Order: sequence, then C-alpha cells, then structure tokens
Amino acid sequence: ALPGSILPAPLTNRTQRTVGFTLLDRNGHMNNTRYPNMLCDFLPDMQGKYVSSLNLSYVNEAHLGETLRGFARQDTDAWYVRTLRENGDTNAEARITLASL
Repeated sequence: ALPGSILPAPLTNRTQRTVGFTLLDRNGHMNNTRYPNMLCDFLPDMQGKYVSSLNLSYVNEAHLGETLRGFARQDTDAWYVRTLRENGDTNAEARITLASL
C-alpha cells in the first residue's frame, strides 16, 4: 500500500475512464459527486447489490481529457479501489461495502 493509503496491496487493474466534460465542476476538475459512480464501475458485478458504505479519499484532482486507470481488490467484507492519473499519481482511493438488494 502507498504511505498513508487506506488500501491493502496488491490491487488488480480493472479498466480505465476518461474524464469528460459532463464530469467536471466549475473549476475544470472532476466533480467530487461523480467519483462514487465511477468507482463502482470498476467493480466486476454490482447486479443485485447496492453500496451500503463508501469511504473515499480524494488525493489529486483529475482534469478534462485525462484518463484514469482503476484498480480494485475484494477483501472479506469490502472492495478497495484506487484510481491513478496518467502521470502515475494516485487520484482517489476508496473502501466500498456492498449489500444484497
């Protein structure tokens, strides 16, 4: 895990997402309310489940046109997700707990 990180290592590369205009806030950065949906897209199967808790750490802002790479790992009771910016810096980290519908 990274220093100060909430995440265990290793994480598996899941997919990537490009930051489009509709994800931006007024300052030209990815809006913080858009992160939970994006992070859940990095999980393999949300069908029949909902997010019961989400702890999110914003580390570095993402900008228009930037491609974020998503990494995830399932632990006993939660998913751990990290997004990396194009320069390799951590963008965000989260611990996501799911429950059945």
